[in-house]
Amino acid sequence: MSDTKSKTKMVVYAILLVILLFGILSIFIHFTGKMFALELVGFVVLLVLSFVGLAGYFTRWGGRVLF
Repeated sequence: MSDTKSKTKMVVYAILLVILLFGILSIFIHFTGKMFALELVGFVVLLVLSFVGLAGYFTRWGGRVLF
C-alpha cells in the first residue's frame, strides 16, 4: 500500500488487527496458570497499542505506534 493515509487503509488495518488478535486469543485460551496470565498480559498490551495506533492513525505519531 502507498504512504498516503486513507480511511479505507485504516479499515483494512483494523480488520487485519482484529483477525490477528482473535487468532492469538484462540491460541492461548488453552493455557492455564502462569502461562495464561503472561499471555493475557501480552494480549492486553498489544490491544492497547493497537487501539492507540488506530486512534491516532491520521496524526504523525499514530503510524509510529501502529507499526
